[in-house]
Order: sequence, then structure tokens, then C-alpha cells
Amino acid sequence: MSFTWIPIYEQLADKLVGWRDRQGELVAFLRTLADKKLLVISLEDKGAKGAQPLAEIDPFTFFAVFNRGLRTENRQALMAEILRFLGLDPGVPTDFDGIPVVDLRRSWFFPYAKDRKPDDIPSLWDLFAQAVRGGPAGVDAATFDRCLSVKTVGLAKLTMGLFWVRPRAFLPVDSRTREYLENNRIEVPSTASWTDYQSLTERVRGSLGSDFAAISVAAYEGKEPAPEGQRYWAGGHQFGEESQLQRFKDTRRWEIGWPKDATTKGAKGAWERIGHIRPGDLFAIKGYGGRNHLRIHEVARVVAVDADTGKLTFEPIARELFRGKAPGPPGDGTWFETLVEVSNPDAVAAIFGAGTSTPRKATPDLPLNLILYGPPGTGKTWELLRHIRPRFDLDDAVPVRSMPDVAGLTWFQVVALAL
Repeated sequence: MSFTWIPIYEQLADKLVGWRDRQGELVAFLRTLADKKLLVISLEDKGAKGAQPLAEIDPFTFFAVFNRGLRTENRQALMAEILRFLGLDPGVPTDFDGIPVVDLRRSWFFPYAKDRKPDDIPSLWDLFAQAVRGGPAGVDAATFDRCLSVKTVGLAKLTMGLFWVRPRAFLPVDSRTREYLENNRIEVPSTASWTDYQSLTERVRGSLGSDFAAISVAAYEGKEPAPEGQRYWAGGHQFGEESQLQRFKDTRRWEIGWPKDATTKGAKGAWERIGHIRPGDLFAIKGYGGRNHLRIHEVARVVAVDADTGKLTFEPIARELFRGKAPGPPGDGTWFETLVEVSNPDAVAAIFGAGTSTPRKATPDLPLNLILYGPPGTGKTWELLRHIRPRFDLDDAVPVRSMPDVAGLTWFQVVALAL
């Protein structure tokens, strides 16, 4: 691991300490990034009287702008703009190894204005300055504990923020690191205070060493695939009538849209199955391109799974994407379900390209020139749609097969070609 991000993050933190009294400028700058179509955090606050523009921000939330579940290129683009704005030129990181990230929908380290206490954001600035200037020795226990009490913070989120700004000094205690520590027989305290956190850090140093970035990498990437070998899964992207496909692709994170306590068969099946997914398994985002025709939008390798929240992160892999008549049942459940295990050999071969040396054709070999005739009511329209759907993606109207280029033809030649 190269950890090119560590010195850059540290320099950025050093610079940001001096911006405490210029929070309005930081927010205004983030608005310019949003205007450039870069993926920034939400900049809309909620007061007692409804929505209002965000007017203040803490330094950990500012760091969260580029420490969320975004593609590497998006994080680098954001960092390039931020470093330029702050007058820094250390270069953009070539890696983000070992960095735990916050949830895209809960990036703020402070609550909405209607729930915010007057000292929430000032306390976060206090802790930030103490950590940057003095490391753990400079942290005031009361300040740390006060920040833990902020409504939208907690031990996991707060220590992630401290790790971002001083990765050589602070251990992140996010859910993946917690699990890793417990697997290494290091008990993580159920209570949260500065004293508890210091005690945990010392035990980690004694058992696993002081390279917290390497420990974080091991927590996220050190798990081997399930003992029974690689498994295959497919999940949908529709939340009711709304597609989450682009969000899933942008964030490289898939999630169950059903509440965990939902009682429908599909919801219960999805929540039960996600507990069996392991890092290293292959995962496909699926949808229907027409009647009985399956469309695969992404094939990826699972990086991490959080069965408690119904989310998994993935890394896309290069693979021809299947579209066409569904290759039989998936093996567990039906293609209409939110999350299914794909164990049918034909389906595994067609979607993931595994288990056979001969890939399954995604669309049938049909004549390109097809004339349907007959009196009204004999099924011409139905038959036409039955042939069209395998060749076209009705979700986004992108043709599977290219049509002839007629731009340079006369109208007579076009009519002749159509006939």
C-alpha cells in the first residue's frame, strides 16, 4: 500500500484549522462545486420554519465531502478543487487505501438547525484543532465527550473523522474495524468516552501495532471469501417507481430498499439473503428490459457487506453485460425478487461468464427484415413487440443492435431500404 493520501490529508487539515471564522466562505465554495456538477454534500439546512441554505460547517463535515462512497475519480476531482481553493499544491492522492467513508445520506457531523445545539459545531472545531495541533496528547477529554453527544455523531463517525485528519495518531472505530479487532480478540468497549477510546487504542498498539492505516486496510480487505467458495448474486435497482441505478453506480454501493421490518415475501427474502453474501462474491445489478427479458446493468466483485443496514459495496469488473431472454430461474427465488442468489449454471454462465467456455447469446438470431401480415386482431402488434424487446433496452431506449446509417441517403433510398 502506498498511502499517498496521508501526507496530503495532513497538509489539508493543517490549512483548514485557520478557516474556523470563515465557514461561510467554505460553504459558498462548495456551492460553486455543486454548480460544476461535482458531487458535494447537501447544502440545504432545515430550520424551525422549513428549508434554508446551509450557513455554517464544521471541519470534519468539510473532509466528508471527499470521504464518502464515491468513485475514485470523483474523489480526486473534488480534492483537486479543494486543494486549489485552499492554496495547496501537494498533488492529488493516487490511492485512498484504508480510508473508512461516511454514508452519502448522512455525511454531516451535525444535525439540522432545528435540532442543533449552539455549541455543536464550535465543539467540533475545538476537537479538530486539538487533534491537528497536538494529536491524542492535545485532546481535551471533555471536548471529545461533548462531540460524542452531538446528535448525528458517535464513536464510529467521530474516530473516522479524527483518522482522516491525523491517520498516524488516531484509530478509526467504524463497524468494519470493530469487527476486525474483535476477530483478533481485542474487545471494543460498549460504552464510549475519551478514556475508553484511549484504552482501546493502547491495546491495539500492543497487539497489532501502531500503523492504523494498515489496520484499516486489513479490516476492509483482509477477509477471505466464504469457505464454500465464490457465490453469485443479483439485486434490483427499483425503489417502487424510482430507479436507483445511477446512484448505485456512482457510489459503488447497493442497498435493499425495503425497511428491515417489512413483512412482504420479497423484503424478508432480501434481508435474509444479504447475510450470506461475502467479500469476493460476484454481484450483478439487474432489471427487466421487456417481457421475460433480463437486463444486467453492472457486474462487480463484492468488497464489503453490512447485513445490519442492508448495504454492500462493490468494485465493477469488465464483463459483457447480458440482455435478452432470462436464462431460466436464478436458482434461488425468481428474477422479480429484490435480491437473489444465482446458482443456476446457465444463469451463472450467461451473466457472470463463469462455468462454461461458450457464452450464452443474449439475443436470439432473428431476421432483421421481418414482414408481419394478416387481418386485424390476429396478433401482429403482439408478435412485433415480442421480437423488438429482445433487441432493444426499453429502460433507456438504447438499441442493442445498430441500425443502418441513412444520413446520406435520399428519401427514395430510405424507403427502398426499409422495404
